[in-house]
Amino acid sequence: MSISNEEIKTIAASAKLSLSDEDVSRLEERLAVIDERMKRISEVNTEGVDSTFFGNEVRNVFREDEIVKSETREELFRNVPQQTADDFIEVPAMIEDGKEGA
Repeated sequence: MSISNEEIKTIAASAKLSLSDEDVSRLEERLAVIDERMKRISEVNTEGVDSTFFGNEVRNVFREDEIVKSETREELFRNVPQQTADDFIEVPAMIEDGKEGA
């Protein structure tokens, strides 16, 4: 079931692509090769063959959560130039919203 030039042009137009006649011919050739390969693959007898979902063995490696010492809030905020009264980091406004202060 090969795809025609007209079908390629229709699909390209739907995808808002502009293809030259040379592009369409090249795509038709490539799609014909793909179609032939798919036909050959579909002829392979897979009776009794288990399905393969991944080409490699997939396994999850879990580790135990461990509590580790990390920096305190004070250590993390030591180099912060401006903080609010609620201990938030205050940064200059970067986006104007039409209101004063932004």
